[in-house]
Amino acid sequence: MSRDLNDLIPVFKTQVESLLKLCSDSGYPMRPFFTLRTPFEQGILWRQSRSTKEIKEKISYLKRKGAPFLAYCIESVGPQNGRHVTNAIPGLSWHQWGEAVDCFWLIDDNAEWSVRKKLTALTAIIITRKKLVP
Repeated sequence: MSRDLNDLIPVFKTQVESLLKLCSDSGYPMRPFFTLRTPFEQGILWRQSRSTKEIKEKISYLKRKGAPFLAYCIESVGPQNGRHVTNAIPGLSWHQWGEAVDCFWLIDDNAEWSVRKKLTALTAIIITRKKLVP
């Protein structure tokens, strides 16, 4: 998985860089965490928190629909443990096309993913949003 903003498509990279600057200028620094993912990396994240039944059904569905490679991306990564991360299966994540970035807030020099603190920071961003959009 990449953390490099240069892996994003140029127009999106510019928007992300503007957002990161706005967050920093507002006192709520945000850091990019993941940008580009392979279909196999997406398969790993999708399998987390999924039941064996759901995984088998999705693999079967993809094969029936003529997407054996995407099925293989889910099947070949093996069992995964962890919290729910994504609903996007391989092939359907914007991360695979350089059009998504996962970020975290930097609060007291620590990565912060909590919704409560994220919403507090978003309030400041929404107030100053006009700086981003001409």
